[in-house]
Amino acid sequence: MKDLVGQFTKNPPKLYPKRKGYSRTPPSYSQTRGPTPAVSPAPAPSSSFTLKLDSTDAARLLEGKSAAFLGSLDSETDKGPYNDFFSSIKVVKDPRKTLAELKATTVKLSKKNLEFEPKVKALTAAIKEAIPRVREREMRLEQKRKKLFAASQKYTPNNIAEQLRTYSSDLDTKTTDIIEKFIEKDYDYFEVKDDDQKQERLFSRYCKAYMKARTAYHLAEAKRLSFQLKYNLKDY
Repeated sequence: MKDLVGQFTKNPPKLYPKRKGYSRTPPSYSQTRGPTPAVSPAPAPSSSFTLKLDSTDAARLLEGKSAAFLGSLDSETDKGPYNDFFSSIKVVKDPRKTLAELKATTVKLSKKNLEFEPKVKALTAAIKEAIPRVREREMRLEQKRKKLFAASQKYTPNNIAEQLRTYSSDLDTKTTDIIEKFIEKDYDYFEVKDDDQKQERLFSRYCKAYMKARTAYHLAEAKRLSFQLKYNLKDY
């Protein structure tokens, strides 16, 4: 009995989580016997559980066991007694219970996640279907942005001042044309009938046309100069 307790204490069985290629059958008692190898084994992974039994624990576990039972633990053909005894040890049952709870929790979460699969697939399909429309609208928006930017460039202070200058110049040219038409006595231009009073009517029409064009010119110039002063623009 003392030898058996000693061997069980020196080489207690180890419990590892199930991995690919891992056998569910614990090592036989005969595999735990024998002298300790000279080379120390590599440290177990952090996720493994190692049984830590002192001589008192081992003696308590084997206390009162019959020789037949102890012999059955070392059987090479029937692993049932050894597996039952191994699974009844508290330090084995607790980690196994924890692993079972973790497994149950994982399975529960997996099933819950699977319930969202149809919704996720539907949303994914809807997103894929919407992508072409979104891209098309982005292109339209970009085109509108470019047009808006081009239009906004027409109304910068410098461009507005240039447009006012062009308008004033056109009015100034118009007054010059009116003077030339009057000198040339262009009755058709002033819409004067060819009769005895055409000279008086020509002069009257000329004065009205000239005053109107010149007034518009000076108003345009005043607006242009006011605008340039407001935005501190140079007058070319």
